[in-house]
Amino acid sequence: MLKYVKIKFNNYIITANLRLFLGLCVLHACALSFIHAQTEDVLIISEIEVQGNTKTKARIIFRELDFAVGDTILAENLAATLEENRNQVYNLGLFNEVEISSKPMETAQQLHFIITVKERWFTLFFPVFELADRNFNVWWNEYNHDFRRTKYGFYLLQKNVRGLNETFGLNVRLGYNRKINFIYDFPFIDSKKIYGLRINFGYYLDKELRVNTLQNKEVFFTLPEYTNQRLFFQTEITRRKEVHLLQQLRLSINKNSVVPEVLAENPHYFSEEETQQLYPSLRYKLSYDQRDIQVFPTQGFLFRTTINYEGLGLSKDLNLLNTDLHFSYYKALSKRFFAAVNVKLAKQWAREIPYFNVRRLGFLSDYLRGYEYYVIEAEQFAMLRTALRYKFLDVKYNFPWVKKAQFQDIPLQLFFKTSVETARMKNRFYSEQNPFDNATLLGYGVGLEVFSFYDSVFGFEYNWNHLGEPHFALQINLTWDY
Repeated sequence: MLKYVKIKFNNYIITANLRLFLGLCVLHACALSFIHAQTEDVLIISEIEVQGNTKTKARIIFRELDFAVGDTILAENLAATLEENRNQVYNLGLFNEVEISSKPMETAQQLHFIITVKERWFTLFFPVFELADRNFNVWWNEYNHDFRRTKYGFYLLQKNVRGLNETFGLNVRLGYNRKINFIYDFPFIDSKKIYGLRINFGYYLDKELRVNTLQNKEVFFTLPEYTNQRLFFQTEITRRKEVHLLQQLRLSINKNSVVPEVLAENPHYFSEEETQQLYPSLRYKLSYDQRDIQVFPTQGFLFRTTINYEGLGLSKDLNLLNTDLHFSYYKALSKRFFAAVNVKLAKQWAREIPYFNVRRLGFLSDYLRGYEYYVIEAEQFAMLRTALRYKFLDVKYNFPWVKKAQFQDIPLQLFFKTSVETARMKNRFYSEQNPFDNATLLGYGVGLEVFSFYDSVFGFEYNWNHLGEPHFALQINLTWDY
C-alpha cells in the first residue's frame, strides 16, 4: 500500500506522507474556492450619481451616506444598505421622496449608484393661529375654548439656504402672548462637514403667568398688560463626525423678569424674592440615532443624554444642574405591526429650586398620556412608555392639477395604537396640595395616529390615568423624541 509520494522540486526529491500531501491539496483547493466565492460576492462602488437635486448641493447628500466611491459591499447586504442610506438622506428633511438604486457596470462586481430625490418647497410663509394653553384639551375643556386665549402671527421658514441645508426661521406671535424668535442654523462650517453652528434669539411677553400649582393644576396670575418678559440668546456648536452620532454644546444668556405683583402670589417664584433672573447656562447633548424615519420611526433606536448647568456658579439668581437620559427603541414585528418602548430618567441638582425653574411633566416630550389636564412638578422622575401600532392604511394621493410638483403627491399612513405608560415621581418640595408630585403614575389608552404630508404627525386618543379618569386628547407633532 502506497503511503508516501516523491515530489521533484528544483532538482530536489522530497518524500512526503501521502495523507498529509492529499490533505494539503484539499485545503489549498478549498481556500482557492473560498477566495473565488468571496470575490464574486464583493461589489465595488465605482460611481455615485444624484438626480433631481435642483437646489440641493450633491455634497450635502453625500454627507449622509455611509459609503463612498471605492468602497466595497457584500452582495447579500446590498438591499439593507440601500434602504438604510435612503432613510438617512430622507431624514435631512429636504425631500418628499428619496430612492437609491444600483446598476452593474462593465464587470459584474462594479456598481453604479443612482440617488433620485424629489425636493420639497423650501420657502414657507404662512399665518399662524395657536392656543395660549399648553395643549388643545386644556383649552377646549378647562377654558371653554375661549378664543381670547389664542395667539396669532406669522411663521417664515427658509430651508436649504444656498442649497447647503442651512435654515433661517422667524417666528412672530401677537395676541394673548407675544413673542419673536429668530434662528439660523449652519449644519457645517468647516470643509470636512463635521462642525456646525446655530444661533437663536428669543423675546417673550405674557399676559398670563403660572404662579403656583394646586392639586396638580396650574394657578395663573393675569394682568391687562404683560406680567413678565423673557429674553435669551443662544449660540451652539455641533459636531457630527459620523452620520448617527451628534454632539451639541450650547452657551446661553438668559434674562427673566416679572412684575412685583407676582411675588405677592408666590414669593419663591424666583430666588430671594427677586423680580428677575439673569444667568448664563451651558448645555451638552449627545445623541446616537439609528431610527429609520426620525419624525415617525418604526425601526431602530435613539440614545440621548443631556447635561445642562444653569448659572455656572457665576449667578446669584440661579445655580441648577439638570441631567437627562433618554432611550427609545422601535421594532417592526411584521409589515403592519410595530412596537415601541421609551425610557426616560431626569434629575435636577440644586440646594433650592425657584418655582419658575422646576421641571414639570405635561409639556412637550415630558408628557404622560392620561394626564392631559395635570401638571406634575418633579425634581426627579423615571418614566417608561410603550406603544403597539397597527398600520391599516398606506397610500399616496396624486393631484396632477396642482402646479407645484412639491405639492402634487400627498402620502397618508394611518395607525391604530394602544399605549401603556408609567412614571415614578419624586420631589423634595412635595406638598399635600399636589398629590401626584411624589407618586407612581399610570396611563393607558387607544388612538388613531396619522403620518402624512411634509412629515406632519397627529393623533386622536382616548386615555385613562391611575384614577380611572377618561380623557379624549388631540395630539399634534407630539412624540417621545421631540
